[in-house]
Amino acid sequence: MKSGLFFDRIFFASDHKGFLLKEQLFNWLIKNPISNNFCSILNCGPFSDERVDFPEFAIFSLQSFSRSSCAILICDSGNGMNICANRFPHIKAAKCYSRQEVEIARNHNDINVLTLGSSYISFEESKELIIAFLKSSFVKGKYAKRIDMIDSISF
Repeated sequence: MKSGLFFDRIFFASDHKGFLLKEQLFNWLIKNPISNNFCSILNCGPFSDERVDFPEFAIFSLQSFSRSSCAILICDSGNGMNICANRFPHIKAAKCYSRQEVEIARNHNDINVLTLGSSYISFEESKELIIAFLKSSFVKGKYAKRIDMIDSISF
């Protein structure tokens, strides 16, 4: 991972409703100079807009996840992908609609998965959120204690 950014791999996945936005964002990011800072940017599908079940693609994209990875998961509302992602150990996913939300989620909650609702956010708005997601970092301090408390929850 190169200096200034905090992830070495970016996983993209969606369902059929998020397919178009995922493809636009994936293609934009691999052509964007910011992508030079990552070892790999992976499109985990789907590869058409035919109906699919979002958990398949959330699971596929997150099964190879490491602590230095991040993911951008897109479905119709963003909620399904968010719920699914948060079932995985060491995943902290948030659905965000503004740059400020993304920065606070990264700074205070150490999120490593950004979920987007394709029916509620445009391509241009999504690009701004992804840049904020990739450039923000966890500030630790009092927030580290809170994250440790969350991480210690077991059922």
